[in-house]
Amino acid sequence: MHALLAYADSSDPTLSNLQTIVGAEPPPTADERRSTGELASLIEASTLDHFPAHDAIDDTHYDAQALFAAKCVIWTMRSYPHLAAVDDEELYREVKRLASPAARLSLGSLTGFMWGWAVNAARAVLELEPLPNPAIVDVRRSVRDAPQA
Repeated sequence: MHALLAYADSSDPTLSNLQTIVGAEPPPTADERRSTGELASLIEASTLDHFPAHDAIDDTHYDAQALFAAKCVIWTMRSYPHLAAVDDEELYREVKRLASPAARLSLGSLTGFMWGWAVNAARAVLELEPLPNPAIVDVRRSVRDAPQA
C-alpha cells in the first residue's frame, strides 16, 4: 500500500496510492480516506515482526516499516511532549536515540518520504498539525524561486 495508507478500500491499493504519490491520480476523497482512529489502530498494531531482516526490506514491507516508525514517533512524543515542537531532523535523532537496537536499525533504513509520512501520521493521531514532508519538493516553487540568468 506504500505508506500513504489513505484508502480505506481499493482493489489495488498499492497502485492507487503510488499513482497519487507521483501525481497521476487525485488524492482520495473524504469517503476514501482512513479515519484517524483507523490509522491509530494500524500504527498501534505494528511491530518489528511485520517485516523481514533489515537488509531484505522491499516494497511489500514499505507500509509496515512506515507504520512502525510512526509508532516510535508517537511513543517518543507522548514520553517527551516538548519534542512535538522540534524540527524533523532533531525529532529523528531523538527517536533513534531512544529506540531499542532493533528499532534503531529499522529507523535507519527509512526513506525521507517514509519518515515524513510517519511523523505526520503520528501527529494526526496525537491531534497535532501536520508538518511539510521533507522528501516532497514543490518543483514549481523551486523553478519560480531560482535565480534568473
